[in-house]
Amino acid sequence: MSIALTTEHNVTRGDVMFNIYTVVIHKNDDGSGYWAVCEMPNGGATTIGDTLHETQRNMYESMALFLKDDYPDVVDFSLNFVMSQ
Repeated sequence: MSIALTTEHNVTRGDVMFNIYTVVIHKNDDGSGYWAVCEMPNGGATTIGDTLHETQRNMYESMALFLKDDYPDVVDFSLNFVMSQ
């Protein structure tokens, strides 16, 4: 299992500024499904899914909830997904 640090980038496009967070996706040890984590200084977000697409969708929802509670000033974000090796 690899260890990857979450990186946060501030990106500006025109007048809009948003953050990009790195999410590491892992395949379950039994080969069925995935789990993902986005580590942050004060916690982070995790999720699971049966497929990569479902895991990515679930992570967007998990991050939105996490950011709403802990970083209410972040109104727009994107996720950078990487697979664990």
